Amino acid sequence: MPQTQVTSEILWRAALVFVVIDAVFATMLVRRIKLEIFRSLPLILVIVSGVFWFLVWILMSPYFWEPVYHHVFPEWARWLIPPLYGILFALVAWLFWWLSLRLPGRPALNFLLLGGLWGMITHVWAISRGLLDKPPMLQGVSPLSASVMPIFEFMFYWCIILMISSFLYRLTMKSPGRKNSKGQET
Repeated sequence: MPQTQVTSEILWRAALVFVVIDAVFATMLVRRIKLEIFRSLPLILVIVSGVFWFLVWILMSPYFWEPVYHHVFPEWARWLIPPLYGILFALVAWLFWWLSLRLPGRPALNFLLLGGLWGMITHVWAISRGLLDKPPMLQGVSPLSASVMPIFEFMFYWCIILMISSFLYRLTMKSPGRKNSKGQET
């Protein structure tokens, strides 16, 4: 099977696509998730984030371990990374939730922007470990394109996480036997 070659141009185009998607998705979420709802999301965000990132790494491993990740991580880490990253990203979600409430502006937007920043940080770290030098499919990619595109890619992922968390929160608030702030059953 011929190996795909990733180029800087592909990453820049992907970044542009993610920018458009993120602009629509994030705008919708920021308008819908008000401060009161966002304050109520930490546990749900942590669980959804952990499960989401665990599944992402479980799904990515069969397709990208040989061409990419085995160049960056030791072989013994292949099946430890999904649960460890699930836990790590769950903790990161809690940290982002906490920071988002303390930064100026809309917490939901802060959360998504922090998620994008996390994408850049993780990819800069991977680049420092040889992500662009060792895997043949990534050789020749500019570090700038490999650092910028993940900002918008990860913002998209955190949009999905925030959307699912908000949906689950609303679902639990409508469940029978739930009491509202006045102690009345809903």
